[in-house]
Amino acid sequence: MSPAKILSEQDLFRTRVICIALAISFVFSFLGGRLWYLQVIEHEEYQSYAEGNRIRLRPEPGLRGQILDRNGQILAENRPAYHLQMVWEDAPNPLQTLNKLSETFQWSLIELLGKSQYASRTPFRSIRLKSDLTADQAAFLQTHSDKFPGVTVEMEAARFYPHGKTAAHVLGYVGATNKRSEELPSNQKRSRSIDGKAGLEMTLNEFLTGLDGGRQVEVDHIGRELRTIPPVIASVPGNTLQLTIDIELQKAVESAMDNQTGAILVMQPGSGEILAMASLPAYDPNWFANGIDPNLWNQLLNDADRPLENKIVQGAYPPGSIFKLVTAYAALDQHLIDPSHEETCNGYFYVKGRSAPFKCWKSGGHGPVDLIEAIRGSCNIYFYQLAMEMGVDTLAHYAKMMMFGEKLDLGVAGEKTGLIPDSDWKRATFNERWYPGETPSVAIGQGYVSVTPIQLANFVNLIASGGIWHPPKLLRDQAESPSQTILDQRIIAPLLQGMVAVVNDPNGGTAKVARIDGFTVAGKTGTAQIISHETRKNLTNEEKELRKYQNHAWFAGFAPAEAPEVTVLVLVEHGQGGGKAAAPVARKILEFYQEHRYGRSVASSFQDQTVPFSWQLNNAFDQP
Repeated sequence: MSPAKILSEQDLFRTRVICIALAISFVFSFLGGRLWYLQVIEHEEYQSYAEGNRIRLRPEPGLRGQILDRNGQILAENRPAYHLQMVWEDAPNPLQTLNKLSETFQWSLIELLGKSQYASRTPFRSIRLKSDLTADQAAFLQTHSDKFPGVTVEMEAARFYPHGKTAAHVLGYVGATNKRSEELPSNQKRSRSIDGKAGLEMTLNEFLTGLDGGRQVEVDHIGRELRTIPPVIASVPGNTLQLTIDIELQKAVESAMDNQTGAILVMQPGSGEILAMASLPAYDPNWFANGIDPNLWNQLLNDADRPLENKIVQGAYPPGSIFKLVTAYAALDQHLIDPSHEETCNGYFYVKGRSAPFKCWKSGGHGPVDLIEAIRGSCNIYFYQLAMEMGVDTLAHYAKMMMFGEKLDLGVAGEKTGLIPDSDWKRATFNERWYPGETPSVAIGQGYVSVTPIQLANFVNLIASGGIWHPPKLLRDQAESPSQTILDQRIIAPLLQGMVAVVNDPNGGTAKVARIDGFTVAGKTGTAQIISHETRKNLTNEEKELRKYQNHAWFAGFAPAEAPEVTVLVLVEHGQGGGKAAAPVARKILEFYQEHRYGRSVASSFQDQTVPFSWQLNNAFDQP
């Protein structure tokens, strides 16, 4: 080989070595530069990534406050609920983990995949695959955590109502908040993930909601906790709420209805405290604690008996004959009558300009009756006559004075006002004048009149407390509202006498079934028409028997009449008659109250008193 050729090959070799060296130098320079960029320029960002892979925030929401009855029994509390969580980045093979879960617990793989599809949007954030695991499932997953990398079991507090459906409409229920995270206070972002949706859970949501706490934990490569990193911020539970409700009495009240629908209130007339409050049918608030099944939700929404409605404040009904007490009070206060005033009831009452007469419920009429007898026998004709003499505007004035037609602000959402008609209302609503033939119906709580059960119970409390109004309340520590004298005690006296006769008169009142020996019950029945007599005439015999066309049944009363300490209001929807359906329910409730809550001896019953009760009451009325 010639020297020139050897030199040429050496030059080529040297060139290749230089090129390779330059290439290697460039690669290492690039890697070094990149390493410097990552370690110096992007240090903070990648440090946060590393911490996110190693350090996790475990928020601890404040427990929701308990709800207690008047005796300290728990009505709403918090129970441990176990939820299956997964961090996608902690699982070497996420799909394999999901498949393993599906095979082990027979869960739908499609459902698990659907819930995990959001994992990539929030790195190192837990996603919930399953809610409310059983204790066995939670224990199995915690014991075999190495077989399910990336999966953890988180324990949270879930709302729990130990008495199920009992007092459901008082308590209400909870559900996921409708507010976005950024709309919530920073110290309640987890505690407020659950909000009250009905009842006191909703109206007192802020009072019951706790404050968030939290801790930082170090985890290993598959997400298992290694240690807690201080400081730990303790969560603060919500406030405890104590009600005036007596849960044992509440159970007795709901049991007394025997699967009928309607509403019941038991109250203390001297304080306004509500001892029991039931709207039936009810629902179980536990159904909502972790999200209600859509099929069950639709079933509740479409139920003709309206289980989601709190009929105590949201149901508006004709009060029927209980409203006759309003008419009686107005006539006495207007000095149209005194308790001895008589009217003759022959079963019919004619109004000029109206072809068809108004009828009394008793075929053939009651004959000559005074006020006490008219209340005892619930004579329609007597009160038709009084109403025609006073007019609808006077009746409406007295009804509104007794707080019908307005909200009582019990603290439960959705309260209705009901309706007390007068001539101005008729003109504003229908652009028509009020016709005299419309007045008799108002006198007996029919026609346009509608009230809520809480309004009717409030009225009975007024009579039982001698005309002094104590605002109804559900909260034990609620500030006492000032009482007001609304009715004249002297005028109330004959109403009381009539109510005692309704239950206790030996000749038989409309609620004699509610009589209790040794415990003088005063009461008044009511039967509220659903359809008019004319409409009923046009129904077939089969249609007349349908439940939806049957009248509502009322009973309102208190005991003992000598010194009232408990009032009871019963509404049985489509119960046909107050004496037939509502009075027996009231008797059961009052018997329970007498046996379990009433310790003093009482005076003898109506007909056994040495001095006639009527004499005492009439004397009270005649006093100046």
